[in-house]
Amino acid sequence: LTPTRELAMQIHKHLSDIIADMDKAYQEQTKKDQACSEQEEYDVNADLSITYAPVTITTVVGGIAEQKQIRLLSKQPDIVVATPGRLWTLISQGNKHLKNLHLIQFFVLDEADRMVQKGHYQELDNIIQRVINPVNTRDTFDDNDDDVDNMKALEQRRKQLLRLTKRQTFLFSATLSIGSVGR
Repeated sequence: LTPTRELAMQIHKHLSDIIADMDKAYQEQTKKDQACSEQEEYDVNADLSITYAPVTITTVVGGIAEQKQIRLLSKQPDIVVATPGRLWTLISQGNKHLKNLHLIQFFVLDEADRMVQKGHYQELDNIIQRVINPVNTRDTFDDNDDDVDNMKALEQRRKQLLRLTKRQTFLFSATLSIGSVGR
């Protein structure tokens, strides 16, 4: 999450460049592996030298048609760079890809001090709450057992799911000042 569309687009460009470099390195390694496979002295363990899966990225910001962003999210990108306002709008509309935010592996909050200053606080708080807690535990567990109605069983399952989900949270700010209240 980032406070402005311009910064989100800049982050998207930098991440795209990194992904392109990964693609290039993977292509070069694949060519080397193919050349080695034609030789008799091919080492079967050489295939283990590089592991790569294509990474997809989408930007979700105001000023771009919501329908286009919904279509891009339907492709289930690995990385979503967003501003809080548009992201919260799409979450509120029930976007399927954004439904399980509590399962994300990495949550990055960039320019945190500016987000609060710019009036994004309520949207940001709503998004953070979705990252921390599943919204609808029935959908989360997708369980048809009779004990789903038992709140203790539901809470226990939710805690198990959250323990399995290892999320790292990154908070970035160049000018963050924490007063005595914030500590």
